[in-house]
Amino acid sequence: MNIDLFKYILKLSVIPMLFLSLLLITHGADDDISIINIIGFILLIISGSYIIVDAKNNKDE
Repeated sequence: MNIDLFKYILKLSVIPMLFLSLLLITHGADDDISIINIIGFILLIISGSYIIVDAKNNKDE
């Protein structure tokens, strides 16, 4: 039961996480990398990998 709830919450939060990661990546000046940019890259990797894994597991289409 807990795993299904976690998967459902993760599915709902993937798209907002993508938008947040792109916002954090583009935050700040162009000539330096800050911690906020690194957090954005990490969120982008997490949400992108979840989308790819979910697309591979979704065989009914």
